[in-house]
Amino acid sequence: MNAKRYSTEFKSSIVALYNEGRSANSLANEYHLAVQTVTGWVKKAQIIGTDVTGKPVTRAQFNAMQKEVARLKEENEILKLAAVCWRTSQVTRKTHFPIVQSLLKQHFKL
Repeated sequence: MNAKRYSTEFKSSIVALYNEGRSANSLANEYHLAVQTVTGWVKKAQIIGTDVTGKPVTRAQFNAMQKEVARLKEENEILKLAAVCWRTSQVTRKTHFPIVQSLLKQHFKL
């Protein structure tokens, strides 16, 4: 079964209608959606806080930021490991890469 894709604008309009007081059931019936789809969009669009500039942050944005932070932490650890290997070894650039690559494969999913 193929999952139907909806535009961001469409999802936002459904969430806006929900926030104006329409029920998830009525929106689901009117737009031929599953109730769980509507409630999922509403949950993702829910404001859960603000960022450092005071702009509102939704649950979906927060989850995306958490993923990005985890990716950047892993990238940082990889670079630290490579730098340590370079400083502590007396190898040439040609032999350094395979050594670092094998160490990275031991510690990270590459």
